[in-house]
Amino acid sequence: MMREKLFLILSAFYVVLVILSNMTGGKLVASPFTDGLVPCSLFLYPFTYFLTDFIAETYGGSKARFLIYLGFGMALLMHTLASALIAIPAHPVAASFQLSLKTLFSFNGLSLTASLLAFIVSQLLDVKLFLKLKGQLWFRFNVATLLSQVVDSFMINFILFWGLMGWSFLEVFDIFISAIVLKTAFSILLTPLFYAAILISKRFALPDRP
Repeated sequence: MMREKLFLILSAFYVVLVILSNMTGGKLVASPFTDGLVPCSLFLYPFTYFLTDFIAETYGGSKARFLIYLGFGMALLMHTLASALIAIPAHPVAASFQLSLKTLFSFNGLSLTASLLAFIVSQLLDVKLFLKLKGQLWFRFNVATLLSQVVDSFMINFILFWGLMGWSFLEVFDIFISAIVLKTAFSILLTPLFYAAILISKRFALPDRP
């Protein structure tokens, strides 16, 4: 019973992280480690890889992949429902609120498709690498997380922003490098927490992965 409740809690937390990361990805902020800019969603998004790797290690690959598909589906559902609600004509007294909602939820189809595609490709790659790699837990966690996040950043920056939306190469490259540096720092900083989470899971007799 304990393990099922924990899985439900982690699933809810994961979905919240995915949706918030998707909503805030367009806001650029100064990177704490470089002179470049990064999406503010990068302060949340690395925790999604943490959760999928934890689930893969303690519950197995099928549960981790289910979590990814759940996050993808809920993010798509959120955008679909938000778009439908925004399309309803607003009363004049709520005009400013309607504008705020459009600003927050209105993603063009190209950006939304690329964002969700990068998400599901990189997340599934992370789980696959984490389970296939041999070696210490810290090695599997960091290598899988970093390589999959490089794929995610490449798809967003070079395929979407540079290839499809026409941003300058230097601008995209600067954001890409700053994002990778930040993601690397997060991965290293989260490693002790990942070890602690695995140890606690064993303490409470959560299942080992198949």
